[in-house]
Amino acid sequence: MIAQFGWAATTLGSGSALAEGVVFEDVSREHRTVAARENLRDYDNRKKYGAARVTDIDRPEYQPLGINAGNYIILPAIDVTSHYDDNVFSKKNGAQGGWRFESLPSISFSSRLPRHVLDLTVSGRHVEFSHSEQEAITDGSVYVRGRLDVDHAHAFFGHALISLQHEELGTPEADREAADPIEFWRNRVEFGFVRDAGKLALRVGGKIEEFNYGDVDSFSGENIDQDFRDTLTYSANLKLTYRFSPGYELNTQFRVKKDDNKGNGVIDRDAVSYDALAGLNFEFSPLLRAFFALGFEHQEFEQEGFEDLNAAVYKGEIQWLPTPLMTIYLGAERHSSITGFGDAATRLDTVYDGKVEYEVMRNLVLKGSAKYVVSEFEGAGREDENLLAGVELEYLANRNLRLTARYDYRERTSTLEEFNYQGSKYMLGLSLKY
Repeated sequence: MIAQFGWAATTLGSGSALAEGVVFEDVSREHRTVAARENLRDYDNRKKYGAARVTDIDRPEYQPLGINAGNYIILPAIDVTSHYDDNVFSKKNGAQGGWRFESLPSISFSSRLPRHVLDLTVSGRHVEFSHSEQEAITDGSVYVRGRLDVDHAHAFFGHALISLQHEELGTPEADREAADPIEFWRNRVEFGFVRDAGKLALRVGGKIEEFNYGDVDSFSGENIDQDFRDTLTYSANLKLTYRFSPGYELNTQFRVKKDDNKGNGVIDRDAVSYDALAGLNFEFSPLLRAFFALGFEHQEFEQEGFEDLNAAVYKGEIQWLPTPLMTIYLGAERHSSITGFGDAATRLDTVYDGKVEYEVMRNLVLKGSAKYVVSEFEGAGREDENLLAGVELEYLANRNLRLTARYDYRERTSTLEEFNYQGSKYMLGLSLKY
């Protein structure tokens, strides 16, 4: 249970490609050691008796079966959605509405080997716009992850990602004059060693991650150079976990990171940072669970005139299961993010959010969410207040077809008025999984 819950408590985002947030480094639930997976059975058994979040309720009759191929299960899928946005370009004045149509095909190869793991996922996204000023975009990614079991309690793990993505208009770092989403490559290699058995777990890992941005056209047709945002990051981390009682888990982590930023010849954001984090997962009861982490981050910039960052960071979340059909989440977080805006050295985000999930019927789930984010661009005189709220209805027609309807409202108020905007999105989608 604790590992599953810890993952859920780290999913809050800030909308920026470079915003990682307060994160305990981890391997995926499926790729833990044999001993660690055995410890998770208590949580899986508990779900059978109703003490499960709405998203964790077993619905085997609505789960795709996939294609059995020896030691692998092949899971092909495609999502198709249509969106109407009443402020396509996220502008303060002169809002223009428009439709977008997305198709997201993917295929996953999930291993079922007696020992070890080697999985592969290939996915894509193609977006067409009804607005004549916007060009179609295509994304794609290849993701490989694996685990090499040494014995019952020890394993090596690794992940590799190659992806072409686009930064949506209206995100905190997106150029206000960009007429299209900004294309960028995000590539990552991660590797490490984990010892996990009984009460103690140790994780040692390293990561190399690259962000490489392409240029974009402005509304006037001029080229906007984005090379100054290109960043290569190296990091190493050490995490120690102690499960001192059923339902209670203490995590501590130390991480060091080096950011190499290309810059524009005048400003670059090369930096070395260190952060330490301590967190506690605990259960008041199977129906009331909580997570809290507190830490400190120090960031040293090579650029003259940039003040070093010394900031307290935190993350907390409460999960309440008031009935077997409802789950309520409340969370708060403060973290830093790399920024490419103006003369800002870094960006500090403070996030408050909540979410409700309600099972209307066995195959019909209603979800509501709200998030308030304050973004401070250190040294640039800019502070944004962002409000995001949405409601979603998900219908499971059968094990292969899922239908979704969603409404989102977003609003930003900034000390720099050109970043102010508000808008609504309406979405209909279907998901086919074999």
